Amino acid sequence: MKIIDRQPIQTIEFFIEGTFNSFYEATKWATDNGYSYGSTARNMPIAMYRGNYNISKWYNLSEEEKNNCDGIIISDDFRDGKVTIKIFNEEQK
Repeated sequence: MKIIDRQPIQTIEFFIEGTFNSFYEATKWATDNGYSYGSTARNMPIAMYRGNYNISKWYNLSEEEKNNCDGIIISDDFRDGKVTIKIFNEEQK
């Protein structure tokens, strides 16, 4: 499934045992690296923008907002599974 129309320039995976530990580590990485991120919504992606933003759940974002995000957090199981961050090239916006 293609989530947005750009190819990632960086992919970071987190898999840490324990409930939500991979998700918490991914969001810590995002914050430590200057990104804001939205809320979880089932198994939908979570949008990330560089800077300080209040970001809606994925299903409330317009197609333009989805395609212009700086990164996404994705997982098949945010509770206990692997969590992946994909960072996108700003010039492709």
